Amino acid sequence: MNEMTLWSHGVGIAVLLAICIFTGELLPGISWLANNVQELPWVFFFGCCGFCGVTAVFLLIQEEGVVIAVTVTSARKAFTVLFSYMIFPKPISSVHVLATLLFFMGVWLNIISKNPKLMQASLSLLRRFMLREPAFLREEHSVA
Repeated sequence: MNEMTLWSHGVGIAVLLAICIFTGELLPGISWLANNVQELPWVFFFGCCGFCGVTAVFLLIQEEGVVIAVTVTSARKAFTVLFSYMIFPKPISSVHVLATLLFFMGVWLNIISKNPKLMQASLSLLRRFMLREPAFLREEHSVA
């Protein structure tokens, strides 16, 4: 796990270094850092946080599986966007609300798909509030 992180970040550094050289951004970046040495600890801290985040995701994959890891990282992104809207107010459209509902519905479906008792309870609740049950939820249409 650590070796994979090291190699992937090493290759990333090499690619970004080549891009910075070819676009001419390397020297201005080094110059800026030389003139703002007080920012170097923040750059180092940012790199350490990135390493810890990647390591945490790999551990989550190892312990819980890929599906849970993707769900957790997606939820983290969703909460980041939510906090962004709370901290920096922006207009919210109906598309934002629909996307948020779809995201949480997907997370809920993922959770109940792994727990048969919770699935039955959710279906019972859904049947109670629906006027007409869709064909795919009826037991006589279930696929054996």
